[in-house]
Amino acid sequence: MALAELLTPQRITLDAQLSSRKRLLEHLAKQLTGTDNTDLDERDLFEALCEREHLGSTALGHGVAIPHARLIGLDDSRASVVRLRSALDYDSPDGKPVDLVIGLAVPQACTDSHLRILSDLASCLQQEDFRVGLRKAATAAVLIDFLQHWQQPE
Repeated sequence: MALAELLTPQRITLDAQLSSRKRLLEHLAKQLTGTDNTDLDERDLFEALCEREHLGSTALGHGVAIPHARLIGLDDSRASVVRLRSALDYDSPDGKPVDLVIGLAVPQACTDSHLRILSDLASCLQQEDFRVGLRKAATAAVLIDFLQHWQQPE
């Protein structure tokens, strides 16, 4: 499943000013639960994201992180993108702070597709052109358009 299919413009924040990883995870939980009429609880998602981070940093290197969680009560996978104005320390494997964050929330029973989404995202985020495209997008619409037209190099 392509990242563009999991996003909505309301779940994209460009040049966010967030002071810590905790504030970032709170922001992601709000984005991922706040734009629809589901019974998802923002606090439950925040706690699930924090639990995952306690297992180990979700930073990949190159200034990128993919905080993610599986959640009971969620019917579909969804993503959010946060581009930070000031990078945050995130215990990255390369020691670089994170300025580009893709949050994921997937249904509890969605193990295989969850792993596939993470794998596909990690593969794309290893491509410098992909990271540059996400960092240069001026608006949410431009970012979604970029994602819809992105072709993974062969």
